[in-house]
Amino acid sequence: AIRKFENSEFVLSRKQGDFTMFGKHFLGVLKPNFAGTWFELFDYGYEPGQMTNLPKGFLPRQRHMQTIDYDSNFFAEKPRSFRVTLYDKNPKQTDVDKVTHKFENLPPKYNEQRGCYTLNFFGRVQKASARNFQLKRSVESGDEDNEEFMLSHGKCSSNNFNLDYRAPFTPFGAFAISLTAIGKKRAVG
Repeated sequence: AIRKFENSEFVLSRKQGDFTMFGKHFLGVLKPNFAGTWFELFDYGYEPGQMTNLPKGFLPRQRHMQTIDYDSNFFAEKPRSFRVTLYDKNPKQTDVDKVTHKFENLPPKYNEQRGCYTLNFFGRVQKASARNFQLKRSVESGDEDNEEFMLSHGKCSSNNFNLDYRAPFTPFGAFAISLTAIGKKRAVG
């Protein structure tokens, strides 16, 4: 992935160094809002309204894959809190996104002995970081007692993170969530 400016969109590619929009390695874009609290992931297709008079079948229409919504936390006075919404990957050419799954980060628990917030990463994480998190199904999805996490992101060493995930997350979607966690955001500490 590449990002030209601190708060610009990420361009995702299958091949390192090849970030040509609509090239053979182009995967999609991750677009933030100005504050960096809201990100939308789109696949490789064309953006409706941007290109007109394309030959039929030339490029598929861009699909909205997921959103990542962070709570504003400018002064970092509390642990990060955010939600992820996944959308139907095969919409029937409608302008309405069909939500398929909702997730939220597992809130860390305060550890009195260490004097900080912690999560159990079962040996997969070696460094404390505000960018460490685990995602679980949202209360809105009906699994109120579900504390089992579906995606885990944690720091191993300087500039190295582990990213573990399972279905319904895809490598593309999980990597996009990771990018939002490590990328700079104006209103999230």
